[in-house]
Amino acid sequence: ALCRVLGRVKLFVDATDGRIAPHQLLDGNWANWVTEFHCRNVAPGETACDVGAIYGYYSLLLAELVGPEGRVVALEPNPWLHWLLERNVTLNGLGGRLAAHRLAVGAGARDGVTLPALMTGPADGPFASHFTQEDGRQVFTAPAASLPEAAGGPVDLLRIGFMPRAIDLLPGCEALAVRNPGIRILLEFDAGRTEEPAALLGALGARWPLRFIDGDSRAKACTAAELIEARRVATRNHRSLIHKNQPT
Repeated sequence: ALCRVLGRVKLFVDATDGRIAPHQLLDGNWANWVTEFHCRNVAPGETACDVGAIYGYYSLLLAELVGPEGRVVALEPNPWLHWLLERNVTLNGLGGRLAAHRLAVGAGARDGVTLPALMTGPADGPFASHFTQEDGRQVFTAPAASLPEAAGGPVDLLRIGFMPRAIDLLPGCEALAVRNPGIRILLEFDAGRTEEPAALLGALGARWPLRFIDGDSRAKACTAAELIEARRVATRNHRSLIHKNQPT
């Protein structure tokens, strides 16, 4: 299905997707409070990396915000979603500033890593052969790289979509922070679905102050305990923010 988001961006989405696509098809946006936060905190000429780009909603938004002098790297390992992502980049004429790679992010470069597939496209489509059954669920194999390898250069803003094993990205985040001291990191966090949430937030909180993006699209200070307990449900729709400087 083809929809218009953000008032100007055209976006192909999976018509069978009941989680994100309905909002983009009917409302023209996704998580509007997070969208507004991006608009205030990303500047022309900056570089952004979008991990778990799916259709590229945030990737395309970031490409608009960084402008012709900026750069965006979008990473999506699912072959069906990566194909839609590439179509969306081309459709909106943003190929000159937005590079989409079919990569999973992990500890380092690997020929193949097996991941669960939430969306697989048409059963008789060109990507059907990429998906197999494993332990009763659909999976696929994708090449993998570390965060610094995948980003390929300086990064001002790193957006990480929801990952159950987000804790595996901590070494890559640390390495990027050493290379880019002013980096801002946006992490989609769900206490109920994240493995080792206390360990993840403890490690992040030891390195950066924890903040969450509230419904007013403002970043507010919080503790790990608040994200795990008091905001356990709210975090299903909010992104926590880790950054040494207070964003606007």
